[in-house]
Amino acid sequence: MLSSGDVPAFFAEVHGVEPLPWQRRLLERVVTDGWPARLDLPTASGKSAVVDVAVFALASRPRSPSACGGSAARCRCGWRRCVGACTSTTAGPTPGLVANDALIVLDEVHLASAFARPLGAIARSRTWGEGPSSPWRVIEMSATPIDDGTTVSDFGLTDADREHPVLGPRLRASKPARLVQVEDDADDPQPHLARALAEQALDLRARDPELG
Repeated sequence: MLSSGDVPAFFAEVHGVEPLPWQRRLLERVVTDGWPARLDLPTASGKSAVVDVAVFALASRPRSPSACGGSAARCRCGWRRCVGACTSTTAGPTPGLVANDALIVLDEVHLASAFARPLGAIARSRTWGEGPSSPWRVIEMSATPIDDGTTVSDFGLTDADREHPVLGPRLRASKPARLVQVEDDADDPQPHLARALAEQALDLRARDPELG
């Protein structure tokens, strides 16, 4: 059976690197106390690893196969066992497909209120009548969370993440932006946009050759 001590080996097998501090901390929390209601994780902090955390946590359950060779192989067994609960989609799934035995991670929740509302309705409907027998959970995730008074943010980065040799520079990196006006054509704006993007890319490379 997998344990939190297998997390570095799992990440190394899957991604070729060790987990960031928050990734390991989240896994340990999920295994011991369950999922937090909201994840406050900035852009470039490795948010997609939440899927890895979910699969690892599932594979660490006692009923997961334990005869496979490595931690990544054992997690593949866990993934096959619950493919319905470990699905990533850009289109809103129908309530009938997500109402039971599912973990839903809703990223950029501040931009997805149209999806968050029906998920809330599903959560309320599961309280009707007898208690549901299958697990079901929605985790909100955002780089720019909004305090709406309904969901408490109780998981985010710590000093260990900010001082990490890989994650720290990402968080402190300058991300300048500028507004560029593009010639418009109501009939076919795409060529103008594509040309402007190419011009800006070439200009950026000329000003900073290290960008390639």
